[in-house]
Amino acid sequence: MKPIKFDSSLDAIVIGDAKGVIYRVNQAFLDMIGRSMDEVYGKFTRDFSVLAEGSYELTSGEHIEIGREYLEYTQAKVSQFISEKRMVNWENYMFHRSGKIIPVDVTIVFLFDRNGVTTGTFGILRDTTQRRKAEKEITETRDFLNNIIESSLDPIVIGDNRGYITRVNKAFIQLVGFEQEELIGKHMAELVPPQAGIYESTAGTSIILTDRFCDRVFEQMKKLMERGDFSAGEAYYCDKNGKIIPVEQTLFYIYDKKGECTGVVSVSRDISERKKAEQKLVETRNFLEDIIRTSADGIVVTDALGNLILANEAVTRILDYSQEELLGRNIRDFMVSDDLNMCDNFIESASCASEPVLYYETKWQVKGQRLIELGANMSILRDISGSTTGMVACIRDTRSLIFNLSPPFLYEFGLEKALEWLIDDMQKEYGLRTRLVCTGAEGIFDDDVRILLYQSIRELLINVVKHAHAKTATVLLDQNAQMIHITVEDDGKWFVISPDGFKVSNRGGYGIFSIRERFEHLGGTLTVESKLNRGTRINMELSLLQHQADTGGGL
Repeated sequence: MKPIKFDSSLDAIVIGDAKGVIYRVNQAFLDMIGRSMDEVYGKFTRDFSVLAEGSYELTSGEHIEIGREYLEYTQAKVSQFISEKRMVNWENYMFHRSGKIIPVDVTIVFLFDRNGVTTGTFGILRDTTQRRKAEKEITETRDFLNNIIESSLDPIVIGDNRGYITRVNKAFIQLVGFEQEELIGKHMAELVPPQAGIYESTAGTSIILTDRFCDRVFEQMKKLMERGDFSAGEAYYCDKNGKIIPVEQTLFYIYDKKGECTGVVSVSRDISERKKAEQKLVETRNFLEDIIRTSADGIVVTDALGNLILANEAVTRILDYSQEELLGRNIRDFMVSDDLNMCDNFIESASCASEPVLYYETKWQVKGQRLIELGANMSILRDISGSTTGMVACIRDTRSLIFNLSPPFLYEFGLEKALEWLIDDMQKEYGLRTRLVCTGAEGIFDDDVRILLYQSIRELLINVVKHAHAKTATVLLDQNAQMIHITVEDDGKWFVISPDGFKVSNRGGYGIFSIRERFEHLGGTLTVESKLNRGTRINMELSLLQHQADTGGGL
């Protein structure tokens, strides 16, 4: 028997009589199951169907288990077909000659004569092997991508085309501290700082987000909308506790085949630890710069050619040149001829030394061609490869011993007299009117404490002049045999104080930080109060029980 003319159909067609016996099929059916017409004719469709439990290999390459659940499903479909006289998209399996099974979608109807008597069945079977392969690939790809997203150490958040969150990975949940249910449906903008202000960060510092930062974020979003992606931008998320988390963020849009935006993806990297390290580096650098700036000795740093790249205030006083006049000049311009040879020999010999330091007493030429006597320490600076990058020199005017920072009558007449001289000198030099109030009995303590107190008050008054732009200041000194309390207050500009102290500062913050470090080293404390239009008050306390001098004497 020849197949009927259904060969133009890509789907398999099977026609059976009223008993279900196959009597017509097209070539597509024969090709699908790998059989000839003679092998099909007179058979029932069920003869080629999977009717027993077991493990089978699909023509798509998969292996499946046919169990009781599937057989019950098949029986239910047969009953439904008999009842409704038709069945559409019935998922079934047919045997191929090779023994593999073919996944098919079946649509079948009963055929009737004019009197409504059943005459047979007409079925269309569509081989879904390729579709299942495609579905398998899609599933595997989706599972692969899901695994990447979930196992990523970087936080990932996905939103729809309006920015509402549809998915987050575990890293993002851990980053912000919210549960997944709390995040889904939120707008991504709800997880960023809402406005300019002071925020506590997970890096352990307080961060000021200015309007300029907000403007920069707006510009980044503008670039994202114009280009469809934006990478390596620093941003902040808000965690569940209200702290902000510094992140490095990459944003990009997702598009469908039509080129329409369907969503947005944010991949971030928590840089809290990096920010902590950067903050520590900044604090250390500023602390060292503050020490250099306020050092009683002059400190100069040169490049590899000897040109000055740094000179502190003491150097300007010693050499009588301004910063602008000093920077860029060569250190040899100030040396006498004997020093030039010694300097060159030192640099040459120090290249092999592990700790190249030279101390010598000499004369340097200052402004006006005058010569002054100096004590100098010189050291070579090297990079990590050992190459010479410059030189640092610490110089001291051996004639004056830096009278301003440690006047002789500090030791002879005590702290009160030294402060009276300091206040008088500050008014003459800077025009700052300062009131000194001393109360309590005089204490007896060692020179280290005496110098610390004097230099700290001097530094704070210099801050008042340079940064607060105050007209008046007050120094309160309350002391007894056990404790000394000092308050320095002014009527000048205020500055921002962070929750952890005063590291966030618009004026002299790191000078104060340096003083606090020195006080804490000796067991003391330093606190800061600063309010808008009310100036700044700095309180210092130090117990004298561990710092009393061995012999009596005045302050």
